[in-house]
Amino acid sequence: MGSTTGVWRDDSTALPWHESPSISPGGAGPDHPQSLLRAMITLLTHSRPRSDAEALRLLRDGFPEASLAMRVAAFTASTGTPYGRG
Repeated sequence: MGSTTGVWRDDSTALPWHESPSISPGGAGPDHPQSLLRAMITLLTHSRPRSDAEALRLLRDGFPEASLAMRVAAFTASTGTPYGRG
């Protein structure tokens, strides 16, 4: 059997490096989903939209990079009911 001592791999053939998401419960920063959700709920709390449609429009305009699922989660959390303002 041959020895692998002294064998190295050229970095040009290495796989690309990707950072892993944080596993801490509090999140890793402003890009963490929990931080985004808090920011969205804060917007709705301060804006006090008069309708469900207005609330979702505010979220879409304020957080265009957020998914529809995230905007609906923020809306639901801000109203305290599963399907809007009742």
